[in-house]
Amino acid sequence: MMHPNLFDQLRTFQAVTECGSFSAAAKELHKTVSAVTYTVSQLETQLDLKLFDRSGYRPALTDAGQSVLRDAEMISRKVERLSARAQAMKSDEPANLTLLLSITFPEKALAQALSEFAKTYPHIQFSLIHCFVDEAVEQIGEGSEAIALMQLRDNMPGHRVDGRQIAMRDVILVAAPSHPLATMGPFALSELDNHRQIILSHIPVDTVRYDYTVHTTDLWSVNSPHLLAECLVAGSGWSYVERNIAGPLLKSGELVKLPCSDIAEHANNRYAAIWSANRILRAPETYLLNLIEEKAANDGFAATLSVA
Repeated sequence: MMHPNLFDQLRTFQAVTECGSFSAAAKELHKTVSAVTYTVSQLETQLDLKLFDRSGYRPALTDAGQSVLRDAEMISRKVERLSARAQAMKSDEPANLTLLLSITFPEKALAQALSEFAKTYPHIQFSLIHCFVDEAVEQIGEGSEAIALMQLRDNMPGHRVDGRQIAMRDVILVAAPSHPLATMGPFALSELDNHRQIILSHIPVDTVRYDYTVHTTDLWSVNSPHLLAECLVAGSGWSYVERNIAGPLLKSGELVKLPCSDIAEHANNRYAAIWSANRILRAPETYLLNLIEEKAANDGFAATLSVA
């Protein structure tokens, strides 16, 4: 059965090992030397282990003491985290954060931001969940405390949600080198209607109204960016693909840019953080979004275009 003073005993044991002597530990803990000695002896009795070799000038850890010290340090860290989380729950800081992510959201920038964030707020836990834009917006609109990191769409409902743009990626018109569009010279935009388009979407074909970027004569819908890329490499169609996915395939020659004369410059996919309009972001959440925007910009996906 666990002794009611076990944590105090372990903390005292740690202090002796860190300070190097019972007297130094007593000074550190604001206790008498006899109290420190008694507490450590009680721990040894309870564990039925000899933790220190007291034969020398200074107490030296035994092999058992080394093992117990590792456990004591682990327990101490857990207690510190519990205390920090309890303080956070009493303050404005969340104990847990849920992020709803587009499958194409810049993952490298997010991972770097989370790593840096954890150094400042180590007690905050995360749930990272991939979901589709309409599902995320619905959850946020219903008052979810989550933050969605989503690709913005022209037909996205804006009521009951708030947000800010945090990243942007340019999109390239591509196909396999063997595709008919790749073998002809510069062609008009209308020529795209004569060939199958592959779009990134989880919604079955022809069940929604598409925007101007979708040519509906012959259409495939794929809900994975990597599967979409494989379909393109296999020659199944053409598509608008974000540069981070298309780049390696362009470099390897598995995909090529298509020379459409009516597209003067590449389009951009915009990404935003979205949250419920009935709440205000807390300081850690704002800090996290600032970090994500910063890391995305460093990775070449700045939220806004720079004008020379």
